[in-house]
Amino acid sequence: MKAFVPTPNSMQVKWQHQWPRDGAPILRIGRAGDQLVAEWPGVAELRACPSGDWSEFRPVRAADAALASKLRDGAARALVGHLRGRITLHGSAVLFGDAALVFIGDSGTGKSTTAANLCATLGVGLLADDMAGIEVRGTEHFVVPTDKANWLAPDALESFGLPVNGPGKTPVSPARLGSGSGRLTALIKLEFDESAVSSFRLRGCAAFAALSRAMVRFELDDPAVVLRDFDRLSKLAASVPLYTVRRSARWSEVQAVRDLSLHLLQSHQALR
Repeated sequence: MKAFVPTPNSMQVKWQHQWPRDGAPILRIGRAGDQLVAEWPGVAELRACPSGDWSEFRPVRAADAALASKLRDGAARALVGHLRGRITLHGSAVLFGDAALVFIGDSGTGKSTTAANLCATLGVGLLADDMAGIEVRGTEHFVVPTDKANWLAPDALESFGLPVNGPGKTPVSPARLGSGSGRLTALIKLEFDESAVSSFRLRGCAAFAALSRAMVRFELDDPAVVLRDFDRLSKLAASVPLYTVRRSARWSEVQAVRDLSLHLLQSHQALR
């Protein structure tokens, strides 16, 4: 087999996708020759070969060290894991005994806040703040520990009675860390809605679409990888219940989401 030779950094990168799609990118992904490139502008860059056997993470010299470390251990590891066939969802996760619950949803919908609230009020353990790594063992899915801190926005910090140090998110040690992996028992997609707290189950194409939106991907243009992802997400959607939970942006409703999440988890634990 021909050895992989890293592409010179001077080669121009052809960017394939960026987040958000409009405006200045927070993350963009592309190619430089045979090399895959992910860039968090002003913070760090990741380069990897298509198999994931070689990768290099380079922080920008002036970048915030804590943020660069979070990206290295979270998003960068998840992107390389995708090349190796692993599933990672952009979401937070907590551990109840041996059962894991994962929160997905668009940025700003309260994934980290909800996980932090569960850890603080129910004594559950934090597994993931931003990147929930999932392993397939036989016919079941397990969430593995990936984070040791909650990154909370200023409004969440104020609600927890914690000091606000600036406009961005601040890392906060959780009340408890999850010890070991947990069997993925349910997924919850968080959304904002001005009506009362409500929930409904997603099935079929709707569940697959929600998981596909949340999945962390590095390789975007290889048909074989796309088919692999389709197969893995289809099995996840078919075997683990996924709910949408809607609430307003009011802090008081975080408690209601906590109670509803616990109820959904316990309902599916009882069925096993």
